[in-house]
Parts: sequence; C-alpha cells; structure tokens
Amino acid sequence: MNTEPLEQITRRIQLIPDRYRVFTDGAEEAARIHKIPADLLPSLLDLGLPCRASGTGYRFDRTDLENIALSLRLRCPRYVAMQWWARSLRTLTADQDIEFSLRIAAICPYPGHLGQCAFSVSPYLEQAVTPGTLTGPAAGVVTAQVALPTQTFTFDGAYAELFDRLADLSLHIFPESVPVASWPAYQTGLADCRVAARLLVQAAAEAGLVARPASGFFMASPFPMRHVWVEFDIAGSWQRADPFLMQSLARWGIVDGTQWPIYRSPPGLLWKLRASDAIGTALVHHAGQESPSSCVIRKGVMRAASQAGGQEPARPPGQRPVSTLKE
Repeated sequence: MNTEPLEQITRRIQLIPDRYRVFTDGAEEAARIHKIPADLLPSLLDLGLPCRASGTGYRFDRTDLENIALSLRLRCPRYVAMQWWARSLRTLTADQDIEFSLRIAAICPYPGHLGQCAFSVSPYLEQAVTPGTLTGPAAGVVTAQVALPTQTFTFDGAYAELFDRLADLSLHIFPESVPVASWPAYQTGLADCRVAARLLVQAAAEAGLVARPASGFFMASPFPMRHVWVEFDIAGSWQRADPFLMQSLARWGIVDGTQWPIYRSPPGLLWKLRASDAIGTALVHHAGQESPSSCVIRKGVMRAASQAGGQEPARPPGQRPVSTLKE
C-alpha cells in the first residue's frame, strides 16, 4: 500500500487536539472492529498516530481508527453503513411516500437499582413519529411508524453558491466533544455533518437567506445513523439540503455524483427530530435521564404521494424538479 495516503490521513488526525481523545482500543480492536491490519499500525505510529502505551502494546482513540478505516475504504461498520445509505438512495421511488417501522430498545442506565425501571419516551421522538403509532416504552421497548415524502428539490442560484463553499472541505468524523461552534473548518480543511450545517446556516444568514440546522437520522435500513443537515425556507416551505454528505459520498465512490449532485435534496431518508445541530438527541429516558438505546428500522412503501394529498415542494421560479431514481 502506498504510504502517501497514510501520511495524509495521519496529518488530518493530528489536527484534532489530544484533549478530545479517549484511548480505549488496542491492536485487536483495530483489526476486529475497524478492519485495520496489524502490520499497518507500525507505519501509522511512525507517522505520528496519537496513542498511549498500555502494557506491551498501545491504545488508540476509536474515532481516529474509524477515520483511518474510512479513508482506506476498509469494511469498518461506518463504511458498511454508508454503503447502506447508497443502496437506500438507489431504491427510492418518486411517486410513493416511504413508511419506516421503528423498533427502539433502551437500556437501563442504572443496573441493579431498586424497583422497576421507569422508562419514558422523549418528547422529540413523540412529536416526530406518525400520530397514533407509538407504543411502549414497556420494558424499554418502543415501536412506531415514520412516514417520509420522496419529493425532491434542486437548489440553484444563491443556494448553489453556498453549497460550493464546502468544496474544499473533507469529511472527518469528530468526537462528539469537539466544539463545533468554534472549529476552524476552513483553516484545517476538515468538517463533519455538524460543522458543515453550521457553516451553511451562517453563510445563509450573511447572504440574506433563511436556514436552520436539523438533526435526526439518515434512514438507511436496517440501522439508521444519527445525522445533521440543513433546511432552507423557500417560498414558505422548508427544503432539506445535505450537500456535504452528497459531496463526501461521491468522492468516496459510494454514490454517482452525476445522479446525486450536491444541489439535489436527498428525499425520503432524512428523519428530523429537532431543529438543532445537536446530534445526540435522546429517544428514551429513564427516571428523567437519557437511556442508551438502539434503533432498527424496516422500510416499506406507504402510499402514492399524490393520493396522500402530498404537494409538490416549492422551488425557485423556472426551476424544474428532479425525479428520484426508480427501483
């Protein structure tokens, strides 16, 4: 393997201050979870990969290992998940809304406590699902339905100019503790979905456009992933935009950039929980505290959008809609 990519990867990783790292994973986890071969670690260490000595080996930050695996296109969990994202984009139908069945399993954060567990549903989750479909949280299990429209929207003009400002940024997975509000994205050339959303919202305000961050999930079956994107108010209708994700997926060869340009909204896949760039919105609480939880989804066709009373999204004058891909 050419060492030049390793040098580039290591330089990017070194831009993240050590105070945000947690050194938990050894060589065994690097190979088993992140698919990084053991014989690659010495080269990374020689190039300055942050680590901590532990017994006879070293411990690494899990996010650093994840970034290495992504950059090398190794079949780590996140890279596999992004393949699911691409598959989800390819299987959309333009004339039908999508309904997702959710099953959320919460874990008691206080094992061994007295009395029964007191699980409750997050208000953000309750208001984001289809009314009347929420069940639970008996024993910490919640089920619900979520319907997402598949109408798409293409941004142009001043909006496209905003999106082009992200062209020199590379996707880097940040620890959640990194303060995105002060991260120097253009100086480092690195951003994650939270940083990209912040930059777009700020740039929109400077250009006299109305935008807000949105956080929730990218609904790729079977395991959705937490995500942050941007919504723009266009003619009184909030339109989803995710140019940084589309740009990153195209660069990695995961999607065809000609079919999914950065100016096209990803329809039917962004499930919003709240208008915020906080990526860790709780789904279930236990006695008032957030409960760790996992979510599994199953996708199905809900109904024809025209029969559901769906309206074509507003768009700038003269702008033609782009059809979503057929199965």
